[in-house]
Amino acid sequence: MTICAVLSQTQKNGRWFFNRRPFFLPKKSYVLILSLHVLFLILSFPSRADDVETAHQISPVVKVDVFLKLKFATPELSIRLIDEFQPKEDIESELWFTWEKKRLQLMADLSHWSDIVAQISSYNDTVFLKHEAWFSLLKARALLKISKPLSVRENLRKLLWSELELTPEQIATARRLIIRSYLAEDKANDAQRAMLRYQQDYGVAGKQWRLLQARVLLATKRYPQAMRLLVNETADELQAFKTLTRLRAGDVSATYVYALAVEKASSNNSDIKNNTRRQYWILAFIAAGVSANKSAEITALEKVLVTGVNDAENDLINISSDLLWEKYMQYAGDLGNSLHLLIGDDDAWFDKASDRFEKDPVAARSLFAMLGLKAATQNKRQVSLEQLFLLMKKLEKQSLLIDRVFLGSKYFQTNRQVPVLVRYQMLDNALARGNIKSAADLFKYLPEPPEGKKRLAWDMRRARVLVFGGQYQQAKLALEKILATQTLNDDWFNRLMQVVFDLQKVDQHAIAIELFALLQEKTPEIELHRELKFWMAESYHSLKKYDRSAHLYLVSAKMILEKQSDPWAQTALYRAAESMMSAGLISDARVLYQHLLKITESKSRKANIRQKLQQLWLLEGKQSISE
Repeated sequence: MTICAVLSQTQKNGRWFFNRRPFFLPKKSYVLILSLHVLFLILSFPSRADDVETAHQISPVVKVDVFLKLKFATPELSIRLIDEFQPKEDIESELWFTWEKKRLQLMADLSHWSDIVAQISSYNDTVFLKHEAWFSLLKARALLKISKPLSVRENLRKLLWSELELTPEQIATARRLIIRSYLAEDKANDAQRAMLRYQQDYGVAGKQWRLLQARVLLATKRYPQAMRLLVNETADELQAFKTLTRLRAGDVSATYVYALAVEKASSNNSDIKNNTRRQYWILAFIAAGVSANKSAEITALEKVLVTGVNDAENDLINISSDLLWEKYMQYAGDLGNSLHLLIGDDDAWFDKASDRFEKDPVAARSLFAMLGLKAATQNKRQVSLEQLFLLMKKLEKQSLLIDRVFLGSKYFQTNRQVPVLVRYQMLDNALARGNIKSAADLFKYLPEPPEGKKRLAWDMRRARVLVFGGQYQQAKLALEKILATQTLNDDWFNRLMQVVFDLQKVDQHAIAIELFALLQEKTPEIELHRELKFWMAESYHSLKKYDRSAHLYLVSAKMILEKQSDPWAQTALYRAAESMMSAGLISDARVLYQHLLKITESKSRKANIRQKLQQLWLLEGKQSISE
């Protein structure tokens, strides 16, 4: 039987019955075959790796090393396959480390830096110490990417002061990361001292080192030296930095640099990389600041936040959403002074912001932002933030800007501090990007549907996302609420069943059993009761409550008199026999298998049943010896 057949659906009497695997295929075998099948399909597609063998030569079972060398276009799927094939017990083996190294590299490709830090921090001492140098250097880089420079140095000092015999390259890498950490923390003098010591030991070599050295020289206001160091560099990604050194040295005007940076960042040239555009927007922000043009500063900074991602290792300066909030408030303060507004007169500030909603949206955003953080009453703060949100919705890449302004700021430590109207938009953004964890966190505190959305559709969607996000108790409460308050037609009944199946797939069988029981109470249809008994039995079997599962399988098989030999009944009887085998009820299991042998027409199924009977003889012999 093919994988497609295993996953097929059939429709009977207007209802969908979900054949999640054939009755004669054990669950573990099914999972293994499905995983191998998916892996084979992936390996069959063209890879970006140059040294990979052609698809027909690859055996995914034998040549696992080929998988480890691939750079897939589907890194998230690759990580899941690593979960399947990585050794679970022998975590101190070199094979385990080979898989884990690949996992962390894929996570780095996805820029999941926080996850990398958490993953490495989760290892026990034995595992970590065995590969301490590799883990520590990667963790330090990840900490730098997420703007935790102090933690970078703490991590690397432990490594450098340990008794490990580090290679010269490992020591050099650690020292370069320490220099970068000082720059990220705006400790220019410390970075200069560390750079001089490094230069004495290693000299100057390579473009990346020259760029790092130039960054230090720029931070310590040694502009001519920085310019000389990069004078021969022609790479596109370095031009923004070179222009910044000229600006700081007074070689070019801020007005010229701003115009140039905006032109480059906005160019339709597809050859310009996203990160290069980001650096030009940062350059425009810096130039606007030199010109004291706060409106232009804000416009450029908003562009920075939606272009690429924060990268403390490579950005011209440190950028964060908090910086945008600060610029909003600075500009609002200047506007308040020019308009003779009094601190505390929130209504007057709100009126002035509203007047500028269309004619000067940057000023309006700044005034609403200030009120959103500083207004005297909670209501005024919420309304002001909602107005800011509506203005942001008019901007290019508005969904990304909204997320980064509200999710990544110290002013909003939890989702519940964000206005409900904004959270609905953030929820849609998270679902559109497939960020289920963020969506589940948002759904958790959004029990009411937004205006214009139907209650049942909202509640069902909320329940399923909560399951996907790992918030199983919250999902259970949501489903119980649906069953207690809603009347379900066939379509919605089946949708709810799917959510309970999702709970089974993540081993939440106790919750699934409770929900199947509630579903039974909601329907008088005998056909549905038959199906629900079967799925309850599946969960009891997974919980190793084999007596209960065997009983429910038998009830499902025998519930409808005229269908006691149909395919559904045969599957239920077969599963009942499996539960009896697991419970040690050999005689009862044999009776069921012999009965199935008589009524089953398929030759392949008959062969499978005979194998089960042979297994019973082995178990019976084992029992007699133990007795």
